[in-house]
Amino acid sequence: MPMGDRLLLCSDGLTEMVTNEAIAATLEEEPTPEGAAKKLLSQANAGGARDNVTLLIARFDPSRPEAANPGDPG
Repeated sequence: MPMGDRLLLCSDGLTEMVTNEAIAATLEEEPTPEGAAKKLLSQANAGGARDNVTLLIARFDPSRPEAANPGDPG
């Protein structure tokens, strides 16, 4: 199942505790935004999380083009 593109918005609470490589690997391995977010938060906390950790992952699913414009009558 292709995952589509994803966008990660996060604070330095994540990027200072988890390497870019580990973030990329987690996003590649975890099929859902929720799963990836939980794993990244866990990794930041395991690293000591010296700051607030804020993150949002949005998935753009190419198999659901109708989701792009839910109000569009089509």
